[in-house]
Amino acid sequence: MQSGEDTDIMRVVALCVAGLLLMNFGGRANAADDAWRFKVVAKLGQLQSRESCFTTPRQSRYVHILGVQPSSLKVPPARQSQLINTLSEAILSNTPNRVTVARQFQDIATRSASISQERIREIQALASEAEQAEITILLQPVRKVANRLDLQVAIWVTDQEKTGDNKISCVTPFSTSVIFSDDADPQCARAWRQSQLRDDIIGYQGFIDFFPDCAEALEARQLINEKRKQERAEKKNQSCRSAFVEARTMGTLKAYRDFVTRNFDCPEIVGARAAIDALEDLAPETNTTTNGTGRSGSKSRDKTTNRRSNATTSHANRPTSPRETCARKDGIGLYCVSSVLATQGINKQHYGPRSLFDGSDQTAWSEGLSGYGVGEWVVIAFDQPTSVSGIFLKNGYPRKAGHFSKNSALGQVDIRLSNGASYTRNVANHSRYQWLRFKSAEVKWIQMIIRKVRRGSRWKDTTVNELRPIVP
Repeated sequence: MQSGEDTDIMRVVALCVAGLLLMNFGGRANAADDAWRFKVVAKLGQLQSRESCFTTPRQSRYVHILGVQPSSLKVPPARQSQLINTLSEAILSNTPNRVTVARQFQDIATRSASISQERIREIQALASEAEQAEITILLQPVRKVANRLDLQVAIWVTDQEKTGDNKISCVTPFSTSVIFSDDADPQCARAWRQSQLRDDIIGYQGFIDFFPDCAEALEARQLINEKRKQERAEKKNQSCRSAFVEARTMGTLKAYRDFVTRNFDCPEIVGARAAIDALEDLAPETNTTTNGTGRSGSKSRDKTTNRRSNATTSHANRPTSPRETCARKDGIGLYCVSSVLATQGINKQHYGPRSLFDGSDQTAWSEGLSGYGVGEWVVIAFDQPTSVSGIFLKNGYPRKAGHFSKNSALGQVDIRLSNGASYTRNVANHSRYQWLRFKSAEVKWIQMIIRKVRRGSRWKDTTVNELRPIVP
């Protein structure tokens, strides 16, 4: 019995000898490339060096080559014989084994490469004509592209047990490819390489137009179909993203419902439905307070945080400031802020009122006073009297990771309406959307005044990312 080290040495020697012999053999056959034959002979050498696979030690074995093809892939009979005969000659020339072959491939309905019990029974049935073989090599084509044929190869040992029954063992499956050089048209090959380097629809379509009879034309059509499918998917995704940004910018229940109706197959529909659920919770009701998350809490009146003057049908003029800046939001009206932080940084970042409705986390309104901006405000002045029941906002400046905590953000705000009503609401310390509710009323403007702030770790400027009126 040889040691494991001796076995490893024999394996290496066998592989080297097989490789050198096969290199010499390769010059005598140009029907197919040499690489696949070297791989099969090398695997065969590895298998024969494994003493555990055989009951009786022997240098020469009886090898049978069998070919099968799935019903979905037909290999011409001439090509079948060429593959089997080429491999047979390689084994006879490079090993001491005896070889028998099945001259024609047999049909098989599966492309599975697994070695399950069902698969083994299937292989046993296919190998019935080679029951005396000690080693069987199975060639199974799985894909044909131009002059390349992809093969699934399985090599196994049929050893006789002490009971006299044959047993399949040491199954070695692997994949390889055969290139038929005698099928290749040099002009087709050059043009195809150029199309592959370009790798776009125009290049592949040009190849088909000028070389329709080349074998590669089929793969070119397949690649065109795949790329067109990818383009349609990307166009659809872009359309979904744009529509959702538009709905989020409007921020109304109707906008989100319209998005769901028109874009039911978009992935953003999950976020739209969540927004609808949230907004549907905002039905008009009596004055309510909010807890630290910005959601409504008890429906009882909180005298310490809700202050209402006697509401009348008259409307006061909207608040103004000498330093105010305004921007128009189509469909709503004017967004005016009492002050604006000056443009900052090499990117000339702007902090004006337009940032409150542009739908981007990369922008925010920042008040322009020194300190934390307590008393600064935002006013939304409607183009016509509008019924509102709260405000929907994203606090702070979530431009990138860590940016939110570095800037100051809202802690508590006063909300004033043009009809004279006023409320105080706590604002949650996070950058997700939150809503601050109050009794529904028809107003000409709504003002949000900074009352308390959550101080930033680096900058004092108080920031607000987004702000929307809640329209029932």
